Amino acid sequence: MSVKALNLVSSSANFPSNWNGTAWQRLDEWLNKAQEIVNANYANNFPGLIPSVLEMTDGRRYVRIDSIVSNGAGQRTVWAFVDKFTGDVLKPATYKAPAKHARGNLFDSDGGVGKLTPYGPAYLKG
Repeated sequence: MSVKALNLVSSSANFPSNWNGTAWQRLDEWLNKAQEIVNANYANNFPGLIPSVLEMTDGRRYVRIDSIVSNGAGQRTVWAFVDKFTGDVLKPATYKAPAKHARGNLFDSDGGVGKLTPYGPAYLKG
């Protein structure tokens, strides 16, 4: 488990009892793959800039994934939400709430990263 996941585990008692080692591993792998997507975008399109860093923040029902810009100002924006009970990956609707429909799941065959973009989960195509 990464340092980010360990810090989240040690700082919270809000996780459901069914969150075992496999669930934590899936969340950790998902966050690492999401960070790789962000890093690749910066390397290809903005080579002179430092990539933003994805960080997990615990909530009652969701883990909020924030994107922190490393430009000295420390600007923080919501990048995604992960439902702690189902493993659903959700696009943010506001700073504190996700949009209604899942864009993937940590337990899917692709690990929930199939619909991720460098800017967060993709919009649903109508």
